[in-house]
Amino acid sequence: MKPKLLLRLAALVILIHILGHLMGHSTWKTPQDPARQEVVNMMLEQKSPFMGAIRSLGDYYEGYSNIITVTLVTLMVILWLLSGVSTESTKISKIVLIPIALCLLTFSVFEFIYFFPFAASISLMAGLLIGISVWRLEK
Repeated sequence: MKPKLLLRLAALVILIHILGHLMGHSTWKTPQDPARQEVVNMMLEQKSPFMGAIRSLGDYYEGYSNIITVTLVTLMVILWLLSGVSTESTKISKIVLIPIALCLLTFSVFEFIYFFPFAASISLMAGLLIGISVWRLEK
């Protein structure tokens, strides 16, 4: 496969990750399990001062989720844009793609440890597709 196709596949894999993440993000405050709902309520209700702001753990959870959404969208867009110029600008493409691949591979480790295998496998797949595209750019 050509680097362009590999990078576009990686971007589409990240899109799947984004859609799944948004589904989870939009429903985390209303779990079906009453015990989980009690935890969510405590996360949202108890606020405390930290570094000049008064926030709850739920606020932080919501904020981190928004940050990861923006990060994934940004990575997806960068991959799509680079896919169009990667073969003409191989040196610059590799300089950008290697850290993105490492970022996604690291995401996959954290997702496996702290979240669940599906999210981890999506990040792993995207990271590997990018890695293969960098390897193909060498040829």
